[in-house]
Amino acid sequence: MNKFFSKHGLRILFTVLVVYGLFTSLILYKIIVKKEPVKDMVMTSTRQFVPGEQIKDLEIKEIPDESRIELLDTDYESLLDMYEMPPLARMDTADATELVDNLMIMRRVRNLGYEESDFLTPEKSYKLIYTDVADYMDNRDYSSYYEFDGQKISELNDFMKGKKNAYIKLTTLSMDWDETLIPVSNVTIDAAGVVFTMTKELDKAVHIVELENVALRNFVIEDGVYNWGIFVVCSTGISIEDTVLNNAACKALVVLGENKYLDISRCSIDNSGNGSVILNGDISRVIFESNTITNTKGTPNFSAAVVITSIPIPDYNTAYNPFVEEPICDRYASPHEMVVLSNYVYKSNSSGIYSDGSYCNYFIDNTLYLNDKEGMCLDAGSFGNYVSGNTIKQNGGRRRQTLADLENDFVQDFGTLSDGSSPAKLPGLSIDNSAYNIVMNNYICDNYGSGVKMVRVGVRNIIADNVIANNNRGQSENFHFFGIELGYAAKPDYETVMLDFAACYENIICRNIITGEHYAGIFMAEECYINDFYDNVIMDAVFWSMESLSSRFNATSNNLSDISSRGIDLSNTNGGIMSYPAMTE
Repeated sequence: MNKFFSKHGLRILFTVLVVYGLFTSLILYKIIVKKEPVKDMVMTSTRQFVPGEQIKDLEIKEIPDESRIELLDTDYESLLDMYEMPPLARMDTADATELVDNLMIMRRVRNLGYEESDFLTPEKSYKLIYTDVADYMDNRDYSSYYEFDGQKISELNDFMKGKKNAYIKLTTLSMDWDETLIPVSNVTIDAAGVVFTMTKELDKAVHIVELENVALRNFVIEDGVYNWGIFVVCSTGISIEDTVLNNAACKALVVLGENKYLDISRCSIDNSGNGSVILNGDISRVIFESNTITNTKGTPNFSAAVVITSIPIPDYNTAYNPFVEEPICDRYASPHEMVVLSNYVYKSNSSGIYSDGSYCNYFIDNTLYLNDKEGMCLDAGSFGNYVSGNTIKQNGGRRRQTLADLENDFVQDFGTLSDGSSPAKLPGLSIDNSAYNIVMNNYICDNYGSGVKMVRVGVRNIIADNVIANNNRGQSENFHFFGIELGYAAKPDYETVMLDFAACYENIICRNIITGEHYAGIFMAEECYINDFYDNVIMDAVFWSMESLSSRFNATSNNLSDISSRGIDLSNTNGGIMSYPAMTE
């Protein structure tokens, strides 16, 4: 009898536990998958994680109609301390004075008033910027509601005059886009459901100049001929949300001059004629999130899908201001404090994202796929940028470049392959005359001309915790490529006062998984000095795990591979990474 009740009790207990588990699973399914509210549920936070961001803190909950990111306690800790990295500045004083301190990129960092510690808590920095911008946008006052049923943009321009703190809902089913839309300050225009027809050729579809607190929502601009889609100049508090910008003859979105507090989110841009997005000038506090940018035409660097630059702006009526040769240390009005998050950039005829001297920006969880030049390029004085969680895949094939394009890029002498492409392929991510950039936790695979390449003058960058696979897709009779490459260029392609031409110094390359048929997993060119390589796993390389042409000292420790190295040991410091010998010639 006791045995019966014991078994019977266990069955009941088991049944209760199963029912409880199913009930709990149903609640979690409703909350997490279907996002249905649960009665009397207690919210433990008023913040929401960003789409695409993993929930790493159990206290982060989703709250309707909010958009925030939760700070973690570890976000306040320096990356160097958290991961027990060596200090970034590791040369002795004499070597640093000779090789590093007078480089233009280092002078630029000092001229703009930054110190090393400003770059080492990137998670904290981007979350605070994101929260600040989102708070600003939420606090704009659009308390006066209007419905507009006019049939023309010219009528809407007249209707807006004199309106304050206005939310204008377009209620007509169709409108003629008969002139440039010119908003006023403190207005939201919601165009959900409206079909626009451009009845004349326009230079600019939308022109926003020296305005505050303008929101454009749910526009579809694709039918007609226009040079520039939305053109923003010297404004504050501008948001462009859930908007389609297709078939611009020039660029879909232009932001010029001093602008602050911008939110460009969930937009779709396709088939722009000469670059899709350009942000040029002293632009700060920006959310650029969940946008899709595809099929961008134009092959120069400044025709990339997204260009972030600081070239001078003599003419605020065009984005085609002439490129000016000036030392990168003398550039000041640059985009900074931007969060570029969860965007999809596909099939640009140039690069996916081109940073020309931008600094302290945060590129997180983006997908950069099948762009004909680099997936991302940090160039010409870019510093302090954080590149994390991105997928950078199948970029750099140079298959859509004309012979004139190849000549402009100084690679025409290498000829073309049987498919018409240049053999001088490009990497997934390139770094050139740039410093203090952090490249962590990215998936960099199947690119044609190396995974991560420091072309020249890469200083105190951190390349860590990445998966880097099969980035020798463009190998040919005369070219081969690597997982990670530290380069050196003693001579310029042309005479210039803008850049330095030197080797790579004091970079940290650690804890990467480098797999696939790279010529060598890691390559280091002549004159590279005091770079640290440790805890990397290098598998399946064709010839070498690591290959070095530098006779100067570079530290290696605890790197693992199934193939030998050349010119440098996989571990030459007996496990130590903090002790450096004197420089040898």
